[in-house]
Amino acid sequence: MKQTIRKNITDIPYSLHDAEVDHITVEGKKLTLHFKNGYVQNEEPYDDVKGTVEFAGVDWDCSFACVYRCKEFTLENTGAIEGEKQMLKDFAESFGDAVFEIVDETFGYNETKLEGYLYRGDDTFECSIGIYHIGDMSYLVEE
Repeated sequence: MKQTIRKNITDIPYSLHDAEVDHITVEGKKLTLHFKNGYVQNEEPYDDVKGTVEFAGVDWDCSFACVYRCKEFTLENTGAIEGEKQMLKDFAESFGDAVFEIVDETFGYNETKLEGYLYRGDDTFECSIGIYHIGDMSYLVEE
């Protein structure tokens, strides 16, 4: 039997965990996430950095946002949900004064998935964003 190993991605220069997106811009096939307080460098001294993250070559037909909440609160945070799946471009354009707190980031073949919480006014939702992009994901750090 032939074994092929896909190694885990461990050389990510920055972490978006706990980063708060306070607005999103769309220009052509480019999506830019703007952060309230930046994000974290993944090597010592693990500094917070100010900056944005850009995705080039976004395929808007294959990129989505899901915003949902559990119908009933349980300690396990499980059960029936209600919410909406929408095209990412529409979500970005209607983002408004929301804040998206990223809890997890996953990288796959031409896709980046961001999971976390969306805060709109006094409402809190769970949120999943799938960005299908042929181009690079770039961390643009202010110096």
